[in-house]
Amino acid sequence: MLIRREAVLAIGRFDETLRVGGSIDWMARLRDSGAGLAMQDEVALRRRIHAGSLSQRTAERDRAYLATVRKALLRRRGKSGS
Repeated sequence: MLIRREAVLAIGRFDETLRVGGSIDWMARLRDSGAGLAMQDEVALRRRIHAGSLSQRTAERDRAYLATVRKALLRRRGKSGS
């Protein structure tokens, strides 16, 4: 992700209280702000996922991602995300 400094200042930092899903939460806040997003078609980076990686699919990770998405939906509806 390449992020303009102005966007970070406007949206705020990543939520450090989230063990997983911080980037999902931040992108939801960015999208909700009305800021534009651009994606490139080409792969710019590949990452290696290993057994201890947070990227491993686990029930805990899935619950955390769902909680993050729920928080974003509630925020969008104008309710508290907690």
